[in-house]
Amino acid sequence: MNNNLISEVKNSESRTPQDGQGSTSLANGGQESGMSVAEKLAGLRAAMSAEGIDALIVDNADPHNNEYVADRWCCREWLSGMTGSNGMVVVTADWSGLWTDSRYYEMAEESLEGTEIELVKMSDVGVATVDEWLKAHFDEGQTVGFNGTDTSVEQADAWSESFEQAGLNVRTDLDLVDLLWLDRPAAPKGELFLVDDKYAGKSIEAKVAEVREQMKQQKLDAYLMGRTDESCWLLNFRGTDIEAAPTAYCHTLVTTEDVLFFVDSEKLTAEQSQNLKRPE
Repeated sequence: MNNNLISEVKNSESRTPQDGQGSTSLANGGQESGMSVAEKLAGLRAAMSAEGIDALIVDNADPHNNEYVADRWCCREWLSGMTGSNGMVVVTADWSGLWTDSRYYEMAEESLEGTEIELVKMSDVGVATVDEWLKAHFDEGQTVGFNGTDTSVEQADAWSESFEQAGLNVRTDLDLVDLLWLDRPAAPKGELFLVDDKYAGKSIEAKVAEVREQMKQQKLDAYLMGRTDESCWLLNFRGTDIEAAPTAYCHTLVTTEDVLFFVDSEKLTAEQSQNLKRPE
């Protein structure tokens, strides 16, 4: 057994843009690439056709299922220009629509003006959900795609089951937006700030002990913390990767003997890294 509380702080640097790409801001509504909405839709449709996809769902979603995401994962915003926290675009060969709730109707109308993307007011009574609409407009054997890497397991399972019951094929292994978004921002490398135990309420040691007690009760040998705020709570730190939330992109694996913290090493100073490895 390792004598340190955190056995290892492991570098898990996220995928970075290809050569020539850089970190840019989406403050102007996703139009930083110089491509018009029409050009983006045309590019997506060409990619969809090449992959045999009849309908594509594009969302603002990251691998941690955060409500607010870093610029890199603002794919729906990049495509449509709509910046609200809730909404997704469906693209077919001859139609595109943006589903969002009543909080963002006015914003969406302004963002979509002059484009072919139609606003689907999902809060209104009787309006079909994304999967209901797709099942009503596509036939058995046709294919619906979405990026499974950035979709929660719960959502991916629900969509897959719904589509497959209707005889539709499902593709979750492609990120077609990435093929077109040439100046897509890099994964963020925001600084981490350690929080003193007296402000956090409990020490890391106490929290790890509580997690292991719950693991014991559930007969678990290991527990992977996928949500970014879980790691912040457990290890008493805050992050700056997401503008609207004090969290960082990372994972923590707790076993009966070890705690492994997976994070981009550039987010931590040597002193911070050493502090996290304090003796248990």
